[in-house]
Amino acid sequence: QVNPDTLKGWGTRPYDWKFGVAIQQEVLPRVSVEVSYNRRWFGNFFYTDNQLLGPDDYDRVTITAPLHERLPEGGGYPVTFLAVKGPNFNQQRNYFTFASDYGEDTRYWHGVDTTINARTTWGLVLQGGTVTGRGVRDNCEITAKLPETVGSAQVDACHVAELWLTSFRGLASYRMPRVDVLVSATMRSQPATTPAGAVAMNGSSLAANYNVSNAIIQAQLGRPIAGGGQNVSVNLLKPGEQYQDRLNAVDMRFAKT
Repeated sequence: QVNPDTLKGWGTRPYDWKFGVAIQQEVLPRVSVEVSYNRRWFGNFFYTDNQLLGPDDYDRVTITAPLHERLPEGGGYPVTFLAVKGPNFNQQRNYFTFASDYGEDTRYWHGVDTTINARTTWGLVLQGGTVTGRGVRDNCEITAKLPETVGSAQVDACHVAELWLTSFRGLASYRMPRVDVLVSATMRSQPATTPAGAVAMNGSSLAANYNVSNAIIQAQLGRPIAGGGQNVSVNLLKPGEQYQDRLNAVDMRFAKT
């Protein structure tokens, strides 16, 4: 079923707004610095509500993350997730409607850019800068009413404030006199994120999916996994908590003019 109000009307589609402000100043002769702040926020989201499942159809399970050097603080921290119960665990009666019918869905990204430009009188050109930003998302009001949308994530992963990630970039070029050889180089150092379909994020972060056995579920809840499953997969990492190692690149170029 589809809420007919989602199909027409002014201001119904998802939207985004962007605001930016920048200031540029010459700090030395032929040397300038520019700093800008940018914020982009999003709205008008939609959700699919399985009307046969509600908050009472889920139990909370808390486990201890296994010890592993690649987990935050080496592991050993509590992880709480949802386990479906009841006869409707595999039944569906979906209703597509506005997120605002269930609560607030806040998503925005903001960051600061800095750029330095220097052009010397003797032919050396230098440019460098940074891009620092993070995404913030919160749909806790909605997941409290639509727990089926949580999936394998942790219960408290509905509020995400990403780490501040910074990219560095720079270039230099110089034309050698007499021999007319142009020497140039560029460098870039950036977080190893991958593009993702979601909005208001720096990119996909790492996941650490862990299979929680039926025995653990039954020991806590006094019942097996609904549907006779042998395990439940849960992500031990929250969105934006860990990323891959940074990517660093340097390119050199020599050109005869």
